[in-house]
Amino acid sequence: MAILGNNTAGGDTFPCSSDRAMLSPYTATEDGTVTEIHYTFDATSTAGTNMKGLIYTGSGSVPSGTPFAVGAAVAIPVNGGDVTSTVSCSITNGTKYWIGYVCDSSTAVADIETTGGSSRMEATSYASPGTWSEAGTSTEGCGWIVYTAGPPAEPNIPTMISNFTRQPQLRGPM
Repeated sequence: MAILGNNTAGGDTFPCSSDRAMLSPYTATEDGTVTEIHYTFDATSTAGTNMKGLIYTGSGSVPSGTPFAVGAAVAIPVNGGDVTSTVSCSITNGTKYWIGYVCDSSTAVADIETTGGSSRMEATSYASPGTWSEAGTSTEGCGWIVYTAGPPAEPNIPTMISNFTRQPQLRGPM
């Protein structure tokens, strides 16, 4: 398994709030199949917040368009730590991906770096994250994706065909 992003605990914090998202950009250096989106939350986090991992694309200074992938909802534990949101998507070598999270309340505190470049969006929806709308900040989030390097898995056509069962056709009066 390989990672793309920042998997270290940050030197600063960022308060979560309902429908607040944080993303940071990273460029893929190989193709791969993503299975997890991680984010580190600070030890001052208390119970009661859920997060979803987010992946956007965009080559500019902010993400563009709608989410590329949205991970499964997961509770952020008391005292934070590495929180994992499962997802299934593919990444492409040379593409910039914006990796981060969206929360549903304000009891968690995210880890961030004091340098780097990230972007944050205040007005998104936890239930259905939307188009990115805000400019960047001067910090970097502590989020990353876990992926398996290589091209996306192709469906196994012979197995799919052998698993297909033909149903008898009924014929009635013509």
